[in-house]
Amino acid sequence: MTDLQRVLVLEDNPDHLRLYRKTFARHNWEVLAVSTRDEAERWVQTLDFRVVVCDMHLGDELGIHFIREYRDHFAASGTHIVVVSAHEHYRAECEALGVYQYLVKPISPRNLNVLIERLLYLPGV
Repeated sequence: MTDLQRVLVLEDNPDHLRLYRKTFARHNWEVLAVSTRDEAERWVQTLDFRVVVCDMHLGDELGIHFIREYRDHFAASGTHIVVVSAHEHYRAECEALGVYQYLVKPISPRNLNVLIERLLYLPGV
């Protein structure tokens, strides 16, 4: 397992962004939190991430478009994708794209902590 524990969080809700940032940081992850797809794309082209947490609804855009565009890149680099959505109806498509975990909002801090602990032991970048 590599020492790299970097997570990219793509979330447009400031409260949720704060929760992810705080919870991952508590586990000593380097957290890059962004609220737009453009920001996320700039970071993905610059750095490798162990995990990408992606909200499904990003204003007028869907997170699945970002995932679809970068899925080969994420697969090649060993990046695990976690999708967060208020709806179940994207689950099957996300799983077909190789998403590691699909979480339905609201997410409890306890469940997020359990997920982070599991992510530490997965092979990755």
